[in-house]
Amino acid sequence: MELFHENKNRYFSLVSKILNLASNGLNESDLKILIADGEYEEKLIGKDFESFEGLLLNKYTKENNLNLLKLENKKYYPVIGKNGFNPVPIRFTNIEKQWLKELLKDSNFRNLLGDKICVILDTELEELKDMNMTSIIEKTNVVKRNNNHLNEGYYNNFLKILNAIKEDKEIVYDNKDKFGNEYKGLRGLPLKIEHCMKDEIIRISLYFIEENRPVMINLHTLSNIKIKEDKECNLTKLEIFKSLKDKKYCTEPIVFELKDEKEAMERCFMSFSSFERTARVIGENLYEIKIYYYTFDEDEVIRRILSLGHFVKVIEPARIRKKIIDRLVLALEL
Repeated sequence: MELFHENKNRYFSLVSKILNLASNGLNESDLKILIADGEYEEKLIGKDFESFEGLLLNKYTKENNLNLLKLENKKYYPVIGKNGFNPVPIRFTNIEKQWLKELLKDSNFRNLLGDKICVILDTELEELKDMNMTSIIEKTNVVKRNNNHLNEGYYNNFLKILNAIKEDKEIVYDNKDKFGNEYKGLRGLPLKIEHCMKDEIIRISLYFIEENRPVMINLHTLSNIKIKEDKECNLTKLEIFKSLKDKKYCTEPIVFELKDEKEAMERCFMSFSSFERTARVIGENLYEIKIYYYTFDEDEVIRRILSLGHFVKVIEPARIRKKIIDRLVLALEL
């Protein structure tokens, strides 16, 4: 296994994810959504130009199939392990263990994990040599905010939402927007927890049931969270993610060249830490960056590109180039 080979690592991760999710059985439509979301755009692979989907779902000969899943009562299960148990255990490398040990020194991180998990990790990592890596790491280009919200209620809310995501349950909550308006008794299905390195804010990606749309809300603005046992959402998480990908995800990434001067590359990756992105070297201290984003985040992406200054040259799409040029012209005219 070439761990740092981009293609092989991506498919290895995808197979591991599918095998573990299939421990309780997955139907073919759900598997196809997982595969479509995780594979590369190039669907045909190998010398025989077979699809990864076909190989995993045993659509070819036994000799060519991956033979990792078996079909029972119209559901696919892993051929290894017992039903209900993850067949591919997570194994940490020494580097990952060192990283965890350093993170455990952070009180905010420990509060988010909870005492039970922290005690287990402390015990498992006790004999690991302390490299004290945090002493040589300096955080730059971050927004300093008031941390008054980091209280017991904040961490309890985090754990409630985390449990709701793991158990695939809906929540009822109150929320306050940036203008101070309060909203009571809202109902939603939590999808993901996201963390932005730049402003150290945790956000919740949630499907707002009343309006049938996804929203992004700050964890610290939520209160009175209750996990519900009944379901009102007519869509599964996989269906929601597929709809997001099809309707709300950009059809083409924003591509720009970045000259790495005055720590521009570091600032770029900090600014876009919460976005899917790729980078490749195209010259001396010159990189091509691709940013993938949800359409409702487009203005925020443009704002962050502009914050990088004259080190950036936007290549495509032309529509985004025009938007940025128009903003610069308007700023010069003021």
